[in-house]
Amino acid sequence: MLDYAKHQLDKPIAQKTLSDMITTKQKNYERTDPNYVVVDKHDMIGTHALIYETTNLFEPRLISAIRLTYECRARLHKLKIPSHDLIPHFNSNCKNAFQKFEKQNPNYADCNSWFIDPEFSHKNSNLQLADISFTMIFLQLSRMGLKNFIGFTNERYKGHRRLEKIISFEKGNEFTHPVVPDQHMLILMENFNLAHLKFVYESNKYLFDNILEVSPKNEKYKSIAQTIQDELVDKWMGISAA
Repeated sequence: MLDYAKHQLDKPIAQKTLSDMITTKQKNYERTDPNYVVVDKHDMIGTHALIYETTNLFEPRLISAIRLTYECRARLHKLKIPSHDLIPHFNSNCKNAFQKFEKQNPNYADCNSWFIDPEFSHKNSNLQLADISFTMIFLQLSRMGLKNFIGFTNERYKGHRRLEKIISFEKGNEFTHPVVPDQHMLILMENFNLAHLKFVYESNKYLFDNILEVSPKNEKYKSIAQTIQDELVDKWMGISAA
């Protein structure tokens, strides 16, 4: 996991993961629109949950990436979170749902810029990369004290189906994306399915227990290992006992 790359540009590992993420995303997004430019300022201040295929240890291959961005950081750097740029393109249903969500959840993250290498899609590989990615998102949100996120899925690929086991959200709020002119569903995340996240963790325990964290020293949140213990082990034991 790469967080706040702007504050880590002197670290070779941050340079490498940032370069991998930008290059691989650009190549994959061009499948949808050859003119699409993926890199933006939030890549420097957001959190990237990255999954690599490591058959060749000397040339690990990035096969999945997703990003969290935060309003507090956006304000600090005089930016808007990505979802706010899309509001003018919402229809009335999306606008009303979004306004209601913001009123009920004043502190939320923006989950965006998601890709999975087609070769490693669930259909082609039977890997649960979406489940693993969003479990990582849950861990990052938890250690930052956040509970909700907003996102968008490309319905050309029925993207919302990948989330149905992972989170609860209202379906049907769709709009045409101004840059990638496909129907997109507005995802206003209500709750995580903790039972499913625990199953994903236990099914991929070696992977989660060996997450490489690339984080600034001055970010005062718990380690991923401690967050896993608190949110997917200890807390679940309390739920089971109750």
